[in-house]
Amino acid sequence: MESIHLTINQLYQKYKDNTIMKEKLREYICEKLPIKLEQFQNISNQRNNRKDYLSEKSDLFIHNFLNNEENKYFYIPVSNYFIVYENNHYSIINEDQILNIIGKEINCEKELQPWKHKIRTNIIKIIKENYVLNHIPESETIQNVLSLVRSSLCVNKENAKYILTIIGDNLLKKTNNIYFTNIRAKKWFDYISDLAFSYFKYSKNPTSNIKFKYYHHSMEDSRLIDLFNENYLCYDSDVYNPKLKEHILDILCVGAHYSMRYEDADNYLLQECSNQQLKDYAFYLKTHNKQQIVDIFKQEYLENTDDNQLFLNRENMIFIWKQFIKEKNLPLIIFSNELEEYLNINIDESTSLYNSITSRKLHVIKRFDSFWKQFMIEDEKEYDLEISELLTVYKKFCSDDKLNEEYIISIIEHFHKKEIVDNKYINGIVCKLWDKQKCINDALKEYNKNNTISIINLYKYYCSYANTNRHISIVSKHYFQKYIFDTVPECYIYNDNILEEYWDMI
Repeated sequence: MESIHLTINQLYQKYKDNTIMKEKLREYICEKLPIKLEQFQNISNQRNNRKDYLSEKSDLFIHNFLNNEENKYFYIPVSNYFIVYENNHYSIINEDQILNIIGKEINCEKELQPWKHKIRTNIIKIIKENYVLNHIPESETIQNVLSLVRSSLCVNKENAKYILTIIGDNLLKKTNNIYFTNIRAKKWFDYISDLAFSYFKYSKNPTSNIKFKYYHHSMEDSRLIDLFNENYLCYDSDVYNPKLKEHILDILCVGAHYSMRYEDADNYLLQECSNQQLKDYAFYLKTHNKQQIVDIFKQEYLENTDDNQLFLNRENMIFIWKQFIKEKNLPLIIFSNELEEYLNINIDESTSLYNSITSRKLHVIKRFDSFWKQFMIEDEKEYDLEISELLTVYKKFCSDDKLNEEYIISIIEHFHKKEIVDNKYINGIVCKLWDKQKCINDALKEYNKNNTISIINLYKYYCSYANTNRHISIVSKHYFQKYIFDTVPECYIYNDNILEEYWDMI
């Protein structure tokens, strides 16, 4: 006010002797200035009202965009990935794509054009605070993931949910448990871990506590995952299923959702799961200490005998213990050098025999061992004797025995120290009852015709010859073809045909 009064006084003093100027001063101050101020106030009010209006409309636009049910946006800070959830599926989306989508929608709201940059900046900022693992997937996503896990691991629905909850616990770093499962499942879990690394780097490992060998872990913190289906993961293609890669974010987000929904995997089993067999197995190491497990082994697998020909020796005992572990689908919790301590059975150190102790499993071992010593011989030139073929020959030799392939592999590895290739083949060994190469050579000599023949048709001839001559078994097409390419000179093979000139050499 002092400043205003001072200015008016100065103007009045300046023009006090000028009637026209004094009138102008009065006119401007008393008539024009109030009108100008009123006009300015109206304009200002209009601007403020419009700003408030646009601000509200901007907030509404941002809210509607971020809560659109057709596509939701998330962010993974460690990898700087933006994620879109559309059609019940999570996938990566480029930031520029999001900005373009926002821009197109703003273009439909012409009033918001001046605020376009600000709106886009605010939306991106909010999305970056929206962590993908905190989102609750739709039911269709959950069911799709359950179906994918069930099919790739050959498990039931409850087991699939259990495995997904374990994955979620690891992603959210909620557990100290150690989970043991079948070594054949390692590729699957490693693949899931590798795929997750693309999104979460080292910050999240969905399989960090899943182990395949026991090594002095806490029994209290140990859990089991039942992945011992005999049909499980027969081929690598089952492991590296392209659908796993395509839906890895779906799998991880469903896992995190289950972890938050059920609290953790233990609580899922205890509070939600109705499969008692799954529960009992999962908590087996928690509810049984090592001594209790050995006592069950003694009760189920060992018995007394007066026949000293049936006494178990150390090697037999270790093998039978390992078979007990396999049949119970347990990790090897007690190593060979510890077993005697838990068995608490006297052993004769001079003979390494457990006097008066035998096992109903012993006759299986002895019978196969007798077969091996009688009919199996070393031959460096032989290759690819399939365990299934050996089992076929053995059962014809010993028809009443119920030995399976897995048991044969265990016996061969433990007692005969032979390497089993791909859990399927033995190399460098021949069975006297069925010399595969000799059988093929006999068929080739019998054929001995002066005409070109395809290897496939020759194999068909061999199969017919083997059946007619009652061979104990028939070699696989793969083995037959490999043998032909190894033994027939290259100059006599053309386009998978054996030329007629070859037969003159036989």
